[in-house]
Amino acid sequence: MNKEFVPPGQTVKGKLYCEVVKRLRENFRLKLPDKCHKNFWVLHHDNAPAHASLVVQQFWASTNKMVIQHPPYSPELALL
Repeated sequence: MNKEFVPPGQTVKGKLYCEVVKRLRENFRLKLPDKCHKNFWVLHHDNAPAHASLVVQQFWASTNKMVIQHPPYSPELALL
């Protein structure tokens, strides 16, 4: 399990999020190469501004990965 911490005083924005996702993908590729090539893994992220930013959308488009849009918060969908 890898952990990454945001440097003190820094806010998570699209560029930082992309860098973290790239490292995550590389670690996954190195540890489970057979699963990586079969599109085995799924990354769930929500509608946080960093996740929905243009730079992140462009990153996902460049990787040819399908992104399923997360629905906006709704009390009807919230777990009790």
